[in-house]
Amino acid sequence: MSVLRRYWWLAGVVIVVGLAAWWLVPRTPQIDLIVITLDTTRADRLGCYGYDAADTPTLDKLAREGVVFDRCFSPAPLTLPVHATLWTGLNPPEHGLRTNGRGALPKRVATFAGVLKQAGYQTAAMTSSFVLDSRFGLNRGFDVYDDDLPAAEGDDVQLHQQRDGRDTVDQALKWLSSIGSQPYFCWVHLYDPHYPYLPHEDIFGETFRDRPYDAELAYVDRQIARLLDYVASSGRADRTVVVIVGDHGEGLGDHVERTHGYTLYNVTQRVPLIVHAPGRVQGGNRLAASFPLSDLPATLLDVLGIRNRLAESSRSAMPALNGGELADRACYFATDDPYLQNGWSPLRGICLGDWKYIRTTEPELYDLGTDFGEMRNLADTNTEKLAEFDGRLKELESGMSVGTADQVQLSTGEINALRSLGYIGGASTSEPTGALNVDTLPDVKEMLPLDVRAEEALKRLAEGQVDEAIAELRRNVEQSRWHLASQVFLGEALEKAGKPDESIELYKQVLSLKPDHTDALIHLGAILSARGEYERAIPYFDEALRVDPSSSPARFNVALSLARLGNLRESIQHLEKLLDADPYFPDALTALGNALLAMGDRTGAIAAFRREAKQNSKSVEARINLAVLTADSDAKQARELLNEALQIAPDNPNVHFNLGALCLMRGDPQEAIEHLTETLRLQPNHPRAASELERAEKALKPPGR
Repeated sequence: MSVLRRYWWLAGVVIVVGLAAWWLVPRTPQIDLIVITLDTTRADRLGCYGYDAADTPTLDKLAREGVVFDRCFSPAPLTLPVHATLWTGLNPPEHGLRTNGRGALPKRVATFAGVLKQAGYQTAAMTSSFVLDSRFGLNRGFDVYDDDLPAAEGDDVQLHQQRDGRDTVDQALKWLSSIGSQPYFCWVHLYDPHYPYLPHEDIFGETFRDRPYDAELAYVDRQIARLLDYVASSGRADRTVVVIVGDHGEGLGDHVERTHGYTLYNVTQRVPLIVHAPGRVQGGNRLAASFPLSDLPATLLDVLGIRNRLAESSRSAMPALNGGELADRACYFATDDPYLQNGWSPLRGICLGDWKYIRTTEPELYDLGTDFGEMRNLADTNTEKLAEFDGRLKELESGMSVGTADQVQLSTGEINALRSLGYIGGASTSEPTGALNVDTLPDVKEMLPLDVRAEEALKRLAEGQVDEAIAELRRNVEQSRWHLASQVFLGEALEKAGKPDESIELYKQVLSLKPDHTDALIHLGAILSARGEYERAIPYFDEALRVDPSSSPARFNVALSLARLGNLRESIQHLEKLLDADPYFPDALTALGNALLAMGDRTGAIAAFRREAKQNSKSVEARINLAVLTADSDAKQARELLNEALQIAPDNPNVHFNLGALCLMRGDPQEAIEHLTETLRLQPNHPRAASELERAEKALKPPGR
């Protein structure tokens, strides 16, 4: 064989080996995936789950053509923990996110989007609520994570955010129209069914006037139709898997609970799950076995042909999607919110087949085969089954590797955003431990009726019906001292009624039951501070900061108390730390400016007042202080600042006084007299207005008279 022929033969070997290697490289299947998560959606309020009054034709069609899971159970009644499970395959104790707004998904945890991105997918997410903001860690693996939600009106609610489903779908359509031919994964989160519910009269007229929750589901159905219409028109429908899944349901008054977060009944834990994949799953099939949401990631990876299970405990249901049997899987669920917000017993539960067990102070056991509505608690009559399922739950928990969420720093505006959406209580930041003895804590079943009464009392308080609110809240406190929220609300109402001594006793009672109740600590300190008892107030603020170092209200109040005691340097340190973490905290810059001025730092004070005036369109004090400090160098600007303050607060005596003083300085005694006279009308004992008015009147008189 010639040398030349030998080289050609070797080249041929190289080519063959190369081709073989090419065939061995795992290739990304050309399958697109759209996952639509429906926030706060009860399965039993959709037409495809048997609700005759539903108006959900798009979802019903997907159900007829796809596979429906009749008993899919969510691991928690809260948005962030459930979505973390959905994208990791881990249960809340494992990924560490047990509630909303208290931590971020640990960076060590692999995500569904990350796996798909490594497999060559284009990835995008469109969220509709601040609860799923990127700072909570679910953005990992996404090329685009659209959480840029519209700001509400007003400076202090810039993060009171949720996005209308139409706008969220618009963003999804915009992204889908911009991508190439490689496969994509698009997650669309629709928040509309969350409270408060809108009847959408502009679309449905009077149809849902008395059923606004159903209106929200009908509205969401229309938005999903828009998305699917685009997929059909794009020519990629035959390669697109569409998944519809709820994160949790809504109480709607069943079992007393109106919304969600405090109980683990089926109305909040059973969620819709539809997998629509023509040619890849056996359409028209309904799966009756219990299925945990934690198994969905493994199932979808199987559908896409990607060999990665994410979590070892997550099992794929792919065989059942193709017509095989689906065995019952143990479904775990938990909520810590009763404990975190009120000090009540946290709840843990397990469902397997027809039996469901909820561990709490007064345990619950239900036979779902005959009582899916969970109306008959069999815990007292079927002690053998109760013991069996308590053991199953303990075994399930013992197999979990408990994780801790990464820390996340939220501003006051962001905390208020979560509270406005119904999340984050101010009771405690300490997590319930495995050693917690639930037998000693109040049971949520006893407390929920008091919650309803407290909500009604708060409405009355907001409407100015202080006495009526106090009466309702007193009834709650008399019925159970453990309804801590009622005691705090009653304390606030009594403060408004001018009865701070009674408020103090209530806050002390709360702290005797739950020493780490930050709201009670801050309220108690604030009353003492308002009385000038700063040395007594400071320990309460310090304790609130020990419990929750990120508490901006506690840090702000301790800074004010320290300043009034003359501890200016320490006060400034607190304010600077507060502003680093929460730059928009109301009046913090004004307080910093005042402290710096008291320290003799005029330049620093002016800078602080300028920042406050720029970012807070309603700050009267910052404008007054800035005008006073700059009047000598720029009287025109000082006048503009005081005019702005007058527009904000036309009846503020200090605004009129400083306008009068400025007019007098600029040689306009007539206008000075007008403002100084108004000052004394508004505040007859103003310390300087009378003497300045006398000066102005003298300046108005002709010389020699």
